[in-house]
Amino acid sequence: MGKLRNLAALKDRATPPWLNFSILALLAISGWLVNAHAPTPFFGIRLLLGSTFSIFSFLLFRGKSGILVAIPSSLVTISLFGEPYTAIRFLGEITFLTYLNRGSSSDLSIRKGSLIWQVAIYSIFIGGLFLYLTERLLLGSNAQIALFLYHKNFVSSILNVVLAYAFYSALELWRNGRASPGQHQISITTLCSVGILSVVIACGWTIEISHYRTSYKDMEAILLGEKNYIASSIVHEIERYGIEAMTNQSLLTTILQERVKIKTISNAIWDEGPVPSKASPNPSELGTLVRLRFDNGQEIVSNPLFFKNFDKTMRQSNDFGNTLKGLEIFSPAGGSRVDRYLNSYWYYDHDLSDSSSLKSIELITSTHDSIQHLQSLTNQSAFSLGCVIFVGLILSQLSATLLEKEFQLLTLFRETTDECDELRASQLPYSPISELNSAIESVNINTEKLVLAKQQIEALSAVTARQMSTAAQIQQYFLSNVMPKASHFELEAFNRPAYDVGGDWYDCFTIRDRLFFVVADVCDKGVGSALFMSVFRTLIRYTTMLCYEDEAQDTPILMASIITRVNDYMALNHQDCMYFATVFFGSIELNEDNLIYVSAGHESPLLLKPDGSFEELSVGGPAIGLFYGADYLSRTAPFETGSLLVAYTDGVTDARDPNGESFGLPKLRQLVVESKNLQPRLIEKRVIDQLDQHMGDAEQFDDITLVILAKTS
Repeated sequence: MGKLRNLAALKDRATPPWLNFSILALLAISGWLVNAHAPTPFFGIRLLLGSTFSIFSFLLFRGKSGILVAIPSSLVTISLFGEPYTAIRFLGEITFLTYLNRGSSSDLSIRKGSLIWQVAIYSIFIGGLFLYLTERLLLGSNAQIALFLYHKNFVSSILNVVLAYAFYSALELWRNGRASPGQHQISITTLCSVGILSVVIACGWTIEISHYRTSYKDMEAILLGEKNYIASSIVHEIERYGIEAMTNQSLLTTILQERVKIKTISNAIWDEGPVPSKASPNPSELGTLVRLRFDNGQEIVSNPLFFKNFDKTMRQSNDFGNTLKGLEIFSPAGGSRVDRYLNSYWYYDHDLSDSSSLKSIELITSTHDSIQHLQSLTNQSAFSLGCVIFVGLILSQLSATLLEKEFQLLTLFRETTDECDELRASQLPYSPISELNSAIESVNINTEKLVLAKQQIEALSAVTARQMSTAAQIQQYFLSNVMPKASHFELEAFNRPAYDVGGDWYDCFTIRDRLFFVVADVCDKGVGSALFMSVFRTLIRYTTMLCYEDEAQDTPILMASIITRVNDYMALNHQDCMYFATVFFGSIELNEDNLIYVSAGHESPLLLKPDGSFEELSVGGPAIGLFYGADYLSRTAPFETGSLLVAYTDGVTDARDPNGESFGLPKLRQLVVESKNLQPRLIEKRVIDQLDQHMGDAEQFDDITLVILAKTS
């Protein structure tokens, strides 16, 4: 209990009031400075990031600290825009957040990043709608400008809250230790949300800014080409008419009417027209204004009063960014940024130092049409960026939810040994330091357990491998390594299990002058089949030996009786195990030309007669071990000199290649026919080689057994 109290005391340790006040003052000043010098990434549009500091202060101190910090950064917008509506929107946002999270229970939702969605809801349904209506109804702006401010409000609001959470997360990660989490912590899921949103905003911002700047440069290039063409046309016409163009007012008027759409001129001094002023409702009505400078010092202007005011009040402006060489923007020296935009002019100076008469041509056009184009482009960019951020909000929330589930799974295996551990475990879903620390501890503990389990498994595997190797050796001892020898017979056998041990077997033995051989297949494969294989083999071999003690026994009847006895024993005593065997049990008298056999559900062996034809060997009963009391019949087939018997299990004909195609009985029959003149050991080798070639890289999935018996002269 002492550890629990110490940890609680550590968490409740208060920060000195003077330090809190200093931090709040610093944040308030920072917000004011950032808004006062807000960047303009798009045409004439300030990106206000002062709210970042008010939200950041709310995350640090809770309560009304965010409102206090927001006041200076909000008031500075009044001097920037000449109206209080942006300030009201800023103060309304932080007040909205403060009200929703006024209780101590809100700490949980704040740590989990709820402020991001709260800001999104406010900017969509309250703040953005407020700005749209004030622009349309109170300030008289067009729908395009009002809609842009709505989109811009959403983008800047999300950007502010994401930056605030990013600063807060970085501070907590730096301030908190692994063992002593701080008073206000943030969830690992919020770190995920902030990270994903930051990437989405950065990518969307980069793409939109690049598109905007490319479009702006294209517009400038078009304007520059247009002005260059007009100036060149004027020069061409003036040089074509020579001195007459400078003295003949009618001719000069005609030239300029064709090139720049000027209506009239009076003499060398043209009529005074509208001047650039704030009172001009539409500066584009001025058209293109021209000033011609001649080598003799004479100047001819299309509007003397305009150029008098232009030279006096206009200054080269950087509000639009860098322009192309030869194309400049002039704006009023005073007034707000909006006034400068609305009363700006494109200025083009066409240098004619090589001309014989003209020195330069100055063309001046209102930027009104260009501003409308840029407003449309900016609105599209803001809308696209807003859509990207909204999609990013959804994706980040889904990703954060999935990540939180993964961390919860990690902590399920963590054991709590004392009260301090229990307190820390209760904070796991919400503290990044605790979550990461506990996750690492869990991973380390589980890794140690996995390593220990792996070592135990490897030891058991080694023991199992040794035991399986021993079992495989024992099973091979069951199989006859030395074939019985006879002057008129040759016998060869082959067995290869699919695993270390298998259920296939063969057996060859002689009793007096009679040769017995068995080819059998226990159902399934592996250890279970191998165990029952030994039982079946022993029963058949020793039952045969016991039955043949009496020389007067009839071989066909006796062989059927042997299989019947073995079947009844297995079906009666081991039926629950559900293991059975298909058996081909054959016998040949060494001095006779007959094959006596019992086929208990086994594949029919291939009996190739001397004339090259095959004789079908019929089945004499079901597989042994299935049905108690089943009847088995023995059969007799001629086995003359030159005859060849190939007995096999289904692992031969069912062997699959990598494409799943079986070796098949037809291919085996063809192979036997082609090899009939070879010795049994060569036939065996040829069949096995063809099987291996057929299987290739495919895994052997069943046991393979082969017995070949040939009668020679």
